[in-house]
Amino acid sequence: MIVIVFLLTILSAGCSDDDNTLEKLRSKEHSSYFVEPGESTTTVTITEPEPSSDKGKNTDLDSPVVYVFIITHVEEPDGTSNNPDFVADEDVFHFQRSMVLEYAEMLYNEGAKLNYQSDWNFLQAMLLYDDGENTNGKNLAQYLAEDLHFAVDPHAHESKYNYADVAYLITQVLEDDSPPQVAGGGIYYPISSSKIDHLNSKIQGKVYDYTWSPDILLSGGTLFHQGEDAEVSGVWNPASSKEYFTHDENKAATVGTYTGDVKGILYLLELAQKGELDSNKIYTASLNYHQRNIDSSADIEEIRKEIELIKEADEGHIIVFATMQEIVEDWKEKYNSAPNILYAENYDVPGDWK
Repeated sequence: MIVIVFLLTILSAGCSDDDNTLEKLRSKEHSSYFVEPGESTTTVTITEPEPSSDKGKNTDLDSPVVYVFIITHVEEPDGTSNNPDFVADEDVFHFQRSMVLEYAEMLYNEGAKLNYQSDWNFLQAMLLYDDGENTNGKNLAQYLAEDLHFAVDPHAHESKYNYADVAYLITQVLEDDSPPQVAGGGIYYPISSSKIDHLNSKIQGKVYDYTWSPDILLSGGTLFHQGEDAEVSGVWNPASSKEYFTHDENKAATVGTYTGDVKGILYLLELAQKGELDSNKIYTASLNYHQRNIDSSADIEEIRKEIELIKEADEGHIIVFATMQEIVEDWKEKYNSAPNILYAENYDVPGDWK
């Protein structure tokens, strides 16, 4: 395996004195990925993806458009096999890397768009172990961003590494000093635990000497996911933690996930067919696929079938697959940044905002 020296030193910029992670990373022995005899594995055939087509895209505002974006989160380690420590286990890193690669190339070939949103640990492992195999000599994040034209965003639970720290790691894996635009998740409810005001401030890294604030937010979740996430279609700028559904053009834009599944997108298509969507308003919905749940080619095929189902149901050609960044760009250019909030049919808006 080719080891590039700067990958082992790049994490050191601005690291706090009490953080021993970098020393552990430097001392980590490198070994190639292997599977013990008798263990199950998946053979991944990597092919050069064909250019995605714009066929079926509708950018004519005489009819409504539903923007669909795909989200994949990677969590920090929690001591379980669901969220492993990729820095400590290179083999697990390489296995999940191979799954993400197969998954991402499938999305690209389907014409879909991905916002890949990772917490700190997988990014650190990428800096250590990713030798660019089957990705044109680039690490996975660079390949997703440069070759597949997807977005790579920070996702942070902020237990140790906060959003600024993870945003810094994104700049390192991408080898690009441009700050990331998107914060891939944040609590909106209960208000006492909300991160909305925090995400609209300049965040100073806890581990790295790096300051960052996002331009775009993912619609909010609840504390420990013990409640309903904000099931909203559309784009707006939440005014504050206390006024989440009030628009303030001076705050970060939020892109609604709606229900985060195929059912919600099919319902939006049904509303459009009934003439109940306004062509002058922006509509959004996501498909959410967690990296820990993508561990076989069969899983990837099921996701492909869901995307095909959406495309087949899109008789009016109103679905536009886009990243969150592309959606906000269109929102500004085509919809004059006009806020739109469409609550999902079964979403129970928290009492504070009813």
